[in-house]
Amino acid sequence: MQELDRRTFLKLVGLGVVGSLALETGLYPVKQKAYELVEEHTDFQAGNAGGREAFEEKCGGSLNQAQCVLDQIEEDKVVATLWAPMIEEALLRSLPSNILNALTNNINPMQEEKSLSKYLASITKTEGIVGLLTAVTFAGLHNLTSRGFDTRTIPISQFIAGLEYWYLQRKFGYFSSFLAHSYHNSRIYFFKK
Repeated sequence: MQELDRRTFLKLVGLGVVGSLALETGLYPVKQKAYELVEEHTDFQAGNAGGREAFEEKCGGSLNQAQCVLDQIEEDKVVATLWAPMIEEALLRSLPSNILNALTNNINPMQEEKSLSKYLASITKTEGIVGLLTAVTFAGLHNLTSRGFDTRTIPISQFIAGLEYWYLQRKFGYFSSFLAHSYHNSRIYFFKK
């Protein structure tokens, strides 16, 4: 197996960091619009059913619900912006990606592609199928509550994010998908309107 030279490695790391932040920033409004369309045109809620349930449990009977929610967000900040993305990306993107690489003997996809632009644009059919499965799983996990699977909620933004993070994992590796996921979650906590 041919190893990446230092220059190509640094180029991919740089593109991974910039790409993950740019892709997440660009897709964030799309995810928000999809969220709004689901709620506007269906009888379903959109979003994270498990998170909504946790807020309802802790703040449902509170006299000052807004303050209770803000306090809960403050408590959950580290988990949601660091630990959850770290674990979810390792289990839902990195592990399947490494298994796929092992099964297809595709240890270093960059060594076959001489053109960086062709490399960035290409996703194989198998990668697409595995990516769809991981995105559906990711969205489904955000629909779990203490009462089981919430059938009143459509986790559309999590599905789109799952596809985005899979692409970043396949093209730039774990750190890039983790960074985009962490950045997405941090927007809730640090960039409130």
